[in-house]
Amino acid sequence: MTARRRWSPLAGLLAMALAAPASAADPRLERVVLLPSVDRSSIVFELTAEPRHVSTRRISDSVIEFEAGPGVESVAPTLLKAPANVRFIDSVTVRVLPTAEGPVVRARITLSALAQAVVRSAGRRVYVDFSAVTAPLPGAGPAIPTGQAASAARPAAPAALSTPEEAFRAAVRPSLDKLTEMGPFMASAAASADPKVTSAILPSLLSVRTSLAGVQPPDAVRGSHTMVLNAVDRILRALAPEFTGDRATTVKQSVTTIDVVGAVLTGN
Repeated sequence: MTARRRWSPLAGLLAMALAAPASAADPRLERVVLLPSVDRSSIVFELTAEPRHVSTRRISDSVIEFEAGPGVESVAPTLLKAPANVRFIDSVTVRVLPTAEGPVVRARITLSALAQAVVRSAGRRVYVDFSAVTAPLPGAGPAIPTGQAASAARPAAPAALSTPEEAFRAAVRPSLDKLTEMGPFMASAAASADPKVTSAILPSLLSVRTSLAGVQPPDAVRGSHTMVLNAVDRILRALAPEFTGDRATTVKQSVTTIDVVGAVLTGN
């Protein structure tokens, strides 16, 4: 029986955690995250290890199937219903199915409007981006691999002057790279009872936050830019001496937000 759930807020994202983290030797689908923006919507499948193979195929104009594996540990079948204000995506059914090579994660994505899908991998995270159709959709066909093969298949973009979006990506990338670099140190500070550890990291974190806030985002990514700033603010509050909540969980969830949404902002 498939459990029916709605996307619920998690660390500033619309997300559903499917299972507790597993060890690196025991890959598992950890969470599915929905990232809405002005011109597209993305579904992020986050595993505890990088999948060996990722593919999609179009079943019909309104249904796309996503698959990652093999060797993924089983999770309970789950139906995730997207909020009504999210473009293109109606629902996602997630399950783990056995194959000859081993179990794979398979997600059936039902669309609420005609859209084209682009799949991209970033380590253990796989993104499926949905946007308005700009060309006739191809018929249902064989699986489309992601990663290097998909990158090689895409035509090179024509040379052009820097757009506002490209200028924004270039401006925020150093700050986002620095936040990614600081992730383990922020987690260590959250777990430590020594205020000296926290005090050592706060000036750098404040400096990065100031630099990031000083970049004016294009309208299409304004919401994602705000989500990253809010995540940094949650880390700053969690590392403050007067914070009384779950410091480690707050920092961990906020770092996840920065990693996932930051990849969208930089186009990675």
